[in-house]
Amino acid sequence: MALPPDYQGSFVKPRGESYRATVAVVAAGAGLAVEIAGSATKTIEVVQCIVAKPSVDVTIELKKTSTVATGGTSAATVATPLDSQNAAATASVRAFSGVPTPGSAVGSGLMIATECKTTEVIYEDYLRRGISGVVLRGAAEGFALHVGAAATVRVTLEWLER
Repeated sequence: MALPPDYQGSFVKPRGESYRATVAVVAAGAGLAVEIAGSATKTIEVVQCIVAKPSVDVTIELKKTSTVATGGTSAATVATPLDSQNAAATASVRAFSGVPTPGSAVGSGLMIATECKTTEVIYEDYLRRGISGVVLRGAAEGFALHVGAAATVRVTLEWLER
C-alpha cells in the first residue's frame, strides 16, 4: 500500500501488538458499515483507517462509540497480525451489509462527514499526526465507519493491542 503523496510524518514505533483488517463491505444503505469493537482483556488503540474508492460518491464519517452496534446483518473480518509472534487479535471487526442500530456516539464524531469520490482514497492516520489513536477500553466501546448511502466501500483498519 502506497503512502499518501503528502506523507511527511515520522514513523512511530508501535506501542503494542499490531493488527490489520481489510474488507470490501456492501452497505445496504445509509448508516454504520464497519465497526471494530474493543476487547475485554486488552486496551485497543485504532491508529489508522483507510477508505478506498467506493462504488459511488458517498459521505463517510468516523465515530467513537461507548456501546457497539446491535442488529443488522454482519460478517466478522479476519484480523492479520503484523508480526508473526503476535497472539490472535482480541478486538473484533464486523462489516455490515444490513444496517444495524449504531452504538452511542462519544462526542460529535472523529471526522467531519466527508465526501469520498469513486477515485479517492481517504487516510485517517493518527500516528502520522503525532497524536494518540482512538483508544477503546473494554469490549463495549467501538470505532465505527458510517456511510451516507448504499455503496461498496473498501476499508482498512490498523490497531494496536496492549
